[in-house]
Amino acid sequence: MADTFAARLAREMAAWVRDGLITEEQRAKIAARYREAGAPSRFLAILSLVGGALVAAGLALVIAHNWDRLSDGTKIGGLVLLLAGFHAGGFELRERGYGRSGEALLMVGGALFLCGIALVGQIYHLNSRPPNAVLLWIAALLPIAYLLRSAPVLFLGLCGFLVWIGMEAFRSDSLLYLGRPHDARRWDEYAFLSLLTLSLPLGAGLAAAGALHGGTWRHFRRLFESLGFLVMGAGLYSLGFLRHMNDWGGQESGLGHFALAPVAVFAVIALGLMGATWRRHPADPPRTRAIHYGLMAVSLALALAPGVWGRLGFAGADTALNLTLVYWVLLLLFSLHLISAGVRWERPGWISLGILLVGLNIVTRYFDVLGSRLDQGLLYIMGGVLILAVSLLLERQRRKFMLQMTGRSDS
Repeated sequence: MADTFAARLAREMAAWVRDGLITEEQRAKIAARYREAGAPSRFLAILSLVGGALVAAGLALVIAHNWDRLSDGTKIGGLVLLLAGFHAGGFELRERGYGRSGEALLMVGGALFLCGIALVGQIYHLNSRPPNAVLLWIAALLPIAYLLRSAPVLFLGLCGFLVWIGMEAFRSDSLLYLGRPHDARRWDEYAFLSLLTLSLPLGAGLAAAGALHGGTWRHFRRLFESLGFLVMGAGLYSLGFLRHMNDWGGQESGLGHFALAPVAVFAVIALGLMGATWRRHPADPPRTRAIHYGLMAVSLALALAPGVWGRLGFAGADTALNLTLVYWVLLLLFSLHLISAGVRWERPGWISLGILLVGLNIVTRYFDVLGSRLDQGLLYIMGGVLILAVSLLLERQRRKFMLQMTGRSDS
């Protein structure tokens, strides 16, 4: 989550009041003015993104309807015009001070670049693997994001990177293939399960890489961290169902089919990034930083756990159940740490994500553990009451944490 201008201004104004430069009443008026100015900006950004996407989709439908009548040159020329139009519009809006709207148009332009790669491949009948097209798109998009200092374009590129990993994971001709060797089936459930374990080092690596961005790149740091923790949280949450998923393969089931080598490579890369960015996190309080990296290191170890235990001969249902319980506990600890570190290090996005994961974990475990033991009607009644109670409690705590963090900034 980016460190917005309004948030930085609030911290500066607290210092101005403390130094006697402005009064508390003046601080409140300035804060109210920028709150009012910032709200429509987000709304206009959403409208710009939706409008640009609708224009692009409409043009795509018109072109598709007349596809056979268009020459190859017309198709490519039309795409180039679209790319130029969206990027020129994005640049112009940013220069005129409509930053969010300009970023939205640049994001649509970045998405159209992938359409261009697909179009050229179709016209010239290029026999290529689909993941290669996505990789080419990422290789072009990420440098553009850094040149433009555009967080939305970077977000699009990072999401493309995650999609590329997922595509490679299911292809037997890939070095990142996570399925069973020589499996001719189109769907390999253990490639999917191994992809869940791979999400832990992927998320940890993205979060650690975010700490490499400082100064003018600080908004990139927040994006890397938020996306990385979201990927880690999703992986831990999904692995909480391991005891149900371990028998998908029938007689061939067992943890021994989990991929180990690709997961280990990504775990080593993530560990290296964590070591390189250790000192880039606040040292006060030191215990928070130690817990932060400790939990990520444990996540890396648990990403390897299914494959390691399976190859050691512990591939049965009991091992899967024990690992499931460990993933439950780790998700809870990880969520609570995000809340705690978010308050101490002033990361409001961490607080929101941590509270979301806590509530999701509690509600899911209720249905997972008690669902088969309760009457269906009673299950829904108690589940609904639990969801309402948890949501109200967590929202109350979220507001309390945000006020606490704001109070620390003003002090």
